[in-house]
Amino acid sequence: MDTEPDELSGAGAEMARIIGVERLLALCEVFGGTTIYIPKKKRILQQVRNKAIKREFNSQNYRQLASKYGLSERRIRQIVAEFLSAERQKSELFSLVVSHILF
Repeated sequence: MDTEPDELSGAGAEMARIIGVERLLALCEVFGGTTIYIPKKKRILQQVRNKAIKREFNSQNYRQLASKYGLSERRIRQIVAEFLSAERQKSELFSLVVSHILF
């Protein structure tokens, strides 16, 4: 379809100018008629950073990670603790599901 962003109106036109009409139509195909939340760029970048911290963590490098990412050691510890807590919850859920299946 040879539609130009200027042929659209409102938010659709603005989104088409940013991502292109074809990509907008693909989004409409999947999410049309629903409300979707688009997080702020800062939040997305924090998630990427936190995953990198979790990946690089070796239980002895709090200070190095704090320096590398411009955060306090306390914040690095919080990020790691959140990751460990999530992993523990996944493990407990898995154990619960397995025990339910087996017994």
